[in-house]
Amino acid sequence: MLLPQLRHNVTKRLLLSGRPLLVYHYRHLNTESSDSGVEALIEQNLAPRTTTVEEAARAVTSTRREALSLYRSILRGSRFFVWTNKNGVLWKDMIQQSARSEFEAARHETDPEVVTRLIIGGRDAVEKALEKFIDKTKQIVEHDTPVPNG
Repeated sequence: MLLPQLRHNVTKRLLLSGRPLLVYHYRHLNTESSDSGVEALIEQNLAPRTTTVEEAARAVTSTRREALSLYRSILRGSRFFVWTNKNGVLWKDMIQQSARSEFEAARHETDPEVVTRLIIGGRDAVEKALEKFIDKTKQIVEHDTPVPNG
């Protein structure tokens, strides 16, 4: 059975109380080809990869924006770490210095996959650190809150 040749994606949404719960994306493949090989089928159904100078500049700008956003997130998140380590240095300062050195080390990285991996890893690290901070703060508040006599 050959599938019809369609050039568009079909999206179906399962709505629950007016909000999308699941989104399905269907894309029909073009299976009508003169060559019967898998490689020909893949080539026909993949979007052609064309990169112009403008697209490359947009990608660099986008990556730069993401990196700057991550750096600002780290600086904003470091404000919460106001206590000192055993040497008397503020954790806030240590986090900021560490972020600066890691960003400087990766400054001249040109491989987009490596840059994306670094940004995603950095985002995950910031989120985990702030989640742990919030959880610990909640524990401290709950522990210090007096229990009413009843």
